[in-house]
Amino acid sequence: MSQKYNVSQHLSSFRKMAALLEGYSSICTISFLDLYDKVRRNFLEAKEVSEEDKALLVKGLIEIASSHGVKIDMCYEGKKGQKYGADCNGCMTFPFYEAAIGEKLILPKGTSSVREGCACYLGADIGAYDSCLRLCRYCDATQA
Repeated sequence: MSQKYNVSQHLSSFRKMAALLEGYSSICTISFLDLYDKVRRNFLEAKEVSEEDKALLVKGLIEIASSHGVKIDMCYEGKKGQKYGADCNGCMTFPFYEAAIGEKLILPKGTSSVREGCACYLGADIGAYDSCLRLCRYCDATQA
């Protein structure tokens, strides 16, 4: 969130994207920016998203998405969005993998997510610090 990128602007942009992408996707995964020290340093105008704004965004995104045949998943945000209709059970779950490949899978024993609070199955961090050349200001994995 910033002065320029407020709730209304996010919803307006999402409305346009959802209309353009209708029929091409059935799931949209959302998450809120975590303001780690590197992010704060690189993205000075970014600010924490208030609980009120999170609720407005989640409700608005779900309303827009559902009108275009899309389900909203929430990644690493707890269960708060469930009361508005978001799927908060993990964005890369076992049923997600099975649906993607159209096959039943046998679960390996002793596997878990990559970090506490993450409900994804077999999650893993990808890449290495400072290996991406895009230099996104909101990324916590770059020194730039």
